[in-house]
Amino acid sequence: MNETKKTFFLKIQSLTKARIFEDSWISYDSTQFVMAENETGCFLAVHGQSPLYRDLDGEAFDALKICPCSHENRLVLNYYFDFTRPIALGSNQSSFGFGDRLGLITPAHIDDVTPYDIKPVLAQQSMRELALTGRSYRDVLDDVFTPFSKGVIVKALEQTPTI
Repeated sequence: MNETKKTFFLKIQSLTKARIFEDSWISYDSTQFVMAENETGCFLAVHGQSPLYRDLDGEAFDALKICPCSHENRLVLNYYFDFTRPIALGSNQSSFGFGDRLGLITPAHIDDVTPYDIKPVLAQQSMRELALTGRSYRDVLDDVFTPFSKGVIVKALEQTPTI
């Protein structure tokens, strides 16, 4: 682990007493961010001064911002990272839809298709399934934080899954 990353992680831990999902660390446009969780729940820890840093909603401590896993922050991720947005694949690309109703096994699904030229469709639920689980379409899309926390989004930068 490089010193910049190590210092970033230590600052997060000293400020939040959080468990850091080290595999979720990304450096983007001079901004570092990583998923973490503590007794209050999951959050993005962000360090930098880029537009991404400024656009994420959260509480700033010097150049470190603690951002909740909220719908608003998911929309910011959608803006900066194409692979977090819903898209129509069309018929020119092989795809496979996964039936993970609650988003808990998504990281394993990504691992399963990584060796192949297949676009995984992660967030898919019928109206019937939404009614059965008491969830909304918005809830399904907000589940982008589940694969992110497991480091799957880092893999996605290479694979470009469909969420």
